[in-house]
Amino acid sequence: MNSLLSVIAVSAGAFISTNLDDICLLILFFSMLKEKRQTWFVIAGEYLGIATLCILSLLISKGAALILGKYIWIVGFVPLGFGIKSLIGLIRKKEDAEFTMSAEGTWMLIFAEWAVTVSNGGDNLSIYIPLLGNLGLGAFHIFFIVMMAMTTLWWILALTLRGIPAVSDVFSKAGKYILPVVFLLVGAATIIKGLA
Repeated sequence: MNSLLSVIAVSAGAFISTNLDDICLLILFFSMLKEKRQTWFVIAGEYLGIATLCILSLLISKGAALILGKYIWIVGFVPLGFGIKSLIGLIRKKEDAEFTMSAEGTWMLIFAEWAVTVSNGGDNLSIYIPLLGNLGLGAFHIFFIVMMAMTTLWWILALTLRGIPAVSDVFSKAGKYILPVVFLLVGAATIIKGLA
């Protein structure tokens, strides 16, 4: 099973099957940005999130589950916090839950995308851990390269879909209400699942 083509095919299939929901989240994030250059910070957060899931999966598949797996639920507090902050902003009508570019906001964009990707990555971990256990350590670099290449394809696809006026209009108008709910649900689900 460890031939180069089979590792590439299996890795790409694992990415697609676990990241279909990520297309919608990326479109949502991209639609909420005020400045075009902010796109790169969301993309950076996406890469960091997928890389984190890959490395966690490798470590857990090699026995670090006793340490890492038990505490992954703590990451759920990050999107939960973003959701609460965005919801309060909507209620107070002081902000639209849109992200603004500032020194702090830039890092918050990267951190927000990373946190949502990792918190929403339970399905990724459930597929990647046994996959990496079967592929072995030697195939991890191929797996990782495929995951990064697929991440590139994913954000290009999300930007392309966001460029369609009908899609952009829906996500732009409804996004300021959807995004806080997504943050709250992802955060709460991660915490609840981890504590169960």
